[in-house]
Amino acid sequence: MEDPTGVAALARILPPDPGADEEIDWAAAEERWGTRLPQDCTAFMSVWGGGSLGRTRGEVSVLPRP
Repeated sequence: MEDPTGVAALARILPPDPGADEEIDWAAAEERWGTRLPQDCTAFMSVWGGGSLGRTRGEVSVLPRP
């Protein structure tokens, strides 16, 4: 099966931390943002979850945390 998002290839060189994946209510996220999110974004977040890469500052999250 082809991976149109490239997430599988990225996971081979940048393995996610154990437990990094998180359940995300994509319908709620898309409603909050008022748009459909790109497939590569949802695929990436489903594997790596929120956070940051490398030495970048900030945190990626599609929904506000309680």
